[in-house]
Amino acid sequence: MMTGTMNFEADPMTVQRPANTVRATIIPRNNSVYTSVDFDREGKQMGFFHVPQSPHDDAWGTVRVPLAVIKNGDGPTVLIEGGNHGDEYEGPIALGELLREIDPRDIAGRIIAIPAINIRAVEAGTRTSPVDGLNFNRSFPGDFNGTLTSQIAAYVHDILFPKADYFLDLHSGGSSLMILPSAIIEPSPTAQGHRKNIKATLAFGAPTVVMVDNLGETRTSTASANHQGLIV
Repeated sequence: MMTGTMNFEADPMTVQRPANTVRATIIPRNNSVYTSVDFDREGKQMGFFHVPQSPHDDAWGTVRVPLAVIKNGDGPTVLIEGGNHGDEYEGPIALGELLREIDPRDIAGRIIAIPAINIRAVEAGTRTSPVDGLNFNRSFPGDFNGTLTSQIAAYVHDILFPKADYFLDLHSGGSSLMILPSAIIEPSPTAQGHRKNIKATLAFGAPTVVMVDNLGETRTSTASANHQGLIV
């Protein structure tokens, strides 16, 4: 396994908690993204978060990114993401089926689901966004003053990750790869986090488990979630 150093010291929005905790405190940056979904409401909600976008044909428009919350009482929060790359269609389909079928009574805690996070790429069936040409999975921690992809990444980083205990990012081979059904362990920056990631990945029950550090890449959604102390 190749090893790399994950250094987020340059991120001014991240303030570490005391050393005896594993979560980072994230101070949300000023932004204009909004949603009508209530993350604390019991039951099942389907909606969107809205990212301001002012293209040629929509001066005061927003891009609507599908968002669902299923909550039942107290318990951990699992954040599930599909459509990180728009040509990897299996994740959005599977997550859409889950959201239609799941009953809140089947869980104890909360699921926050984004079935088509890179929405314009999902609509186009392309790995990168046709709006700005960016790879969503190389855009973290994002920038609310940036292009569409950067704004979505910033919303996930600043708003959604701090709400979650677990993060599951659904990928597949897309247009350029053939990937075996598998679950991937990305090393955590802490030994405790790494042990928890391994335990959770094995519990997922995939026929193949792979450990990969992406050559120390820090701009992926999983690296960002790892840094905040989620189980990934």
